[in-house]
Amino acid sequence: ALAAYEQVTGQDGDPRDLAPVPLTPQQATIFALLHQRLGQTVRFDVIMSVIDAAMGEVSASPDGLRVRITNLRSRLAGHFTITNIWGVGYCMTPAEQEG
Repeated sequence: ALAAYEQVTGQDGDPRDLAPVPLTPQQATIFALLHQRLGQTVRFDVIMSVIDAAMGEVSASPDGLRVRITNLRSRLAGHFTITNIWGVGYCMTPAEQEG
């Protein structure tokens, strides 16, 4: 996940160490989780639990998760695609390269 993160962001370092990186801590956490399970569906409740654990508090809501995913999609455009698996969760895959 770290190599993919560095490729997407152009930054070295841990995705959770975000001072100079254009992803929020929640976005980096979601990215790392989805990348670990690249091509697999990750359930909504699992994503929200991981965000809560990473942030040390209960902060994730379904609406908040949708907003974070929407913003993450735009940041990862051209590198990865995040698909909503209706009623289940999200699946991240490498973006198809044109050419």
